Amino acid sequence: GSDSRLRDLLHSMTEGNPRHRKTAELYLDEARGKLFPEYFYSFLQSYMLIFSAQPILPPDEKILRIHQDIRNIIKIFTQPSDAKNYQDLVEETTDNQTTATIDSLRKDGVKVMTVNSGEFDEETDEKAPEKKELGPDSEGLILITSLVTSCIRGLHHCTSKLYSLEILQLLCENSSSEVILDRILPYIIHLSHDSVSRVRAAAVHTAARCVALVRALPKSDCNVFPEYILPELALCATDPAVTVRIAYANNIAKLAETAVRFLDQTQHMVDKEAANINYETELSALHEMVRSTVSYLLTDSQAVVKRALVENGITKLCIFFGKQKANDVILSHMVTFLNDKEEAALRGCFFERVVGVAAYVGHHAAPILLPLLQQGLTDQSEWIILRAVRATTSLAQLGLLGKQPLCDLVAESAVYLAHPNLWIRHEVCGLVSVAAG
Repeated sequence: GSDSRLRDLLHSMTEGNPRHRKTAELYLDEARGKLFPEYFYSFLQSYMLIFSAQPILPPDEKILRIHQDIRNIIKIFTQPSDAKNYQDLVEETTDNQTTATIDSLRKDGVKVMTVNSGEFDEETDEKAPEKKELGPDSEGLILITSLVTSCIRGLHHCTSKLYSLEILQLLCENSSSEVILDRILPYIIHLSHDSVSRVRAAAVHTAARCVALVRALPKSDCNVFPEYILPELALCATDPAVTVRIAYANNIAKLAETAVRFLDQTQHMVDKEAANINYETELSALHEMVRSTVSYLLTDSQAVVKRALVENGITKLCIFFGKQKANDVILSHMVTFLNDKEEAALRGCFFERVVGVAAYVGHHAAPILLPLLQQGLTDQSEWIILRAVRATTSLAQLGLLGKQPLCDLVAESAVYLAHPNLWIRHEVCGLVSVAAG
């Protein structure tokens, strides 16, 4: 195996008689494709020269260059070296083309990952990044990962920091769980404390996506959420920049879901004693950490932050907390949304999302909901009335409203059968139909 080859190589290189030692070139030739993988020769050496040759590129320009090449690099490492386009990819990537400078990118108005733009955000919940099947050469990407992470603390420009996060996310999709947690995540967390709010927000987003890619949790990292990730990201819930709080609100449900998955995995580890875990205690600690964050976000001064949390995985958070805590933490805070007379969108968000929460909390949510639905029926905005009627219909279909409360709500909304707004009349007809059924 490779151990015996390495032993032989070292033995030959340290021969007492210098005549018995070979030249470095000969050693490299003999070990090609055996001890040293083919990509060392066909690609890696010439690519690394770009970064080590004089004049040495500053970290920002190194990241721009890697960002330009990263998709090709991943293809080179993840497909066989006899693939048809392998040589073309290598030539295109190692071509010593001039690396764009930050200033030239600014002039060109280059598009980079932005926190609120669809480019990076659109597929957040629906389409999780895929974990690729790792090929035999993909472990070579660890060398590229080291090259990228060695630049991060030296970056000065917002653009290159955002680019570095994009690169790290792509590397996570093609790396083992150990590499993600031990070699990549610490740098993403480092960027979540950056001085630029756009970078902090993007780092939160990237962290949530990358930990979700961890499939086999290494034993050494079994407490990574309560001891590292959640405490490090906790400041984002009270960050002075609203974009960062929105990013955290968008991702807290995903993070909570991954944290429980990690905890479940530690339970299945063979050596439970070594993991030193008491499931209930650990889960309770996780609940407490997420509860304080969620409470901050649901009482944020900006309505857009509250909406971000409720519109991105609120049912995942209900499942995470369990019935009683979902009622105490989530529903009790959501109720306060209706006090915001200035923010129709926030009140609308309440009626759109309360059905999912109530369905999880169950029947004892009904007494709380009845006065809120009645309040919605008399809202100043037609759009809110429509959503309140629709929410009432959905709750009735789920059997979460008792017979008498339902009759009272139908009686109160019947007047809207003569409302000039067609959509409201349509929704009220739906409610009457469900109640009659």
